Amino acid sequence: MIKEIIILFAIKNEADSLLNHSEIKFKKEKGFHSGVHNGYLIKVYIIGIGKSNVVKWLNAFKIIENECLLIKAGTCAVLNDDIELLQAIVPSYLGYNDSKIDIDFDKIPDAMVKKIKKYIHKDGLVTVDTPLTDRAEADKLLKKNYHFADMETYFVPEKLTGYPFLAVAVGSDRGDKNSTSEFYANLPKVSECLKNTLIEIIKA
Repeated sequence: MIKEIIILFAIKNEADSLLNHSEIKFKKEKGFHSGVHNGYLIKVYIIGIGKSNVVKWLNAFKIIENECLLIKAGTCAVLNDDIELLQAIVPSYLGYNDSKIDIDFDKIPDAMVKKIKKYIHKDGLVTVDTPLTDRAEADKLLKKNYHFADMETYFVPEKLTGYPFLAVAVGSDRGDKNSTSEFYANLPKVSECLKNTLIEIIKA
């Protein structure tokens, strides 16, 4: 039975709407924010951008409550032009280089799975080492059935094995030459969408 939900964001801007503009009243603790909602203890951490920051953070992190759900939440590049930006997505698997991790939805409470069913994509999210700013590179990943890309998510379940895990992302850009400007322009709306989706999961 899940008692605690740990939500990991790369940057504060992604977490802003949840922390400061949601029905959950968070308080600042040493290294994280905490709140209680729908019977769950919610902990929010900012873990940094990219592999080196995330791996360093994960190596120092210890889970106290074994009955917990891990959620990596944040922005992603949407590589499939048929999928609109600013929509929540939950990938079915994660990739990094030639490695792959399937999301085990059987470990997630049934009520939560029912809530996120509309967001689940059968295709994957790939974690890359540098921001995608080249459409040709994005297309190579798309041909491998990765429709989404970020710079952190894969490393969380790779390191924190055995725990129920979800990746919740919102498309901010297309991973092309306009990705940087699109990312910053869309970040406030991404944060709002992440908040709404996470609240749905928590209230399930």
